Amino acid sequence: MKTFKWIIFLLLLSMTSYFREMIFLGVNEIISNDFDYNPYSYQPIFLKSKPLPYLIKVKFSMTAGFSFLFAVLTILGLRISFSSKFPSKFAMFAYSFLFILGGLMAVITKILGGFDIFYPFLRELIGYIHNPVFYILISATTLATQSIKDYK
Repeated sequence: MKTFKWIIFLLLLSMTSYFREMIFLGVNEIISNDFDYNPYSYQPIFLKSKPLPYLIKVKFSMTAGFSFLFAVLTILGLRISFSSKFPSKFAMFAYSFLFILGGLMAVITKILGGFDIFYPFLRELIGYIHNPVFYILISATTLATQSIKDYK
């Protein structure tokens, strides 16, 4: 494992996660008309005058964009940090599975309605995608597997 490169990607994923959280808090504050000062959010000024349907579309677009960004950074970080291709391929498979699952859930809610019922599940799913947990878990699993193979 290339430790320095691994740490760089971990920091990059962590900073992206923090930036994402600040932006989403700000957009949620605009949607709820809560303009009290929150030091942990960023309220884009150009969104304050937009109607609610537009803000919801922006939020969904940001969710898709950040999901793609986290997937790319995780897969790229694993590919660069490990000599084995398995970690990056596994991450690609895991993200593909989660994207398909999330997409199916979104389609089901569009067809059947009941977005409020599925929202907690979708929010939990997005929570796993939008942070460095996959990167850390796949890295730890890869290192543990290599250690077991080396021990034998």
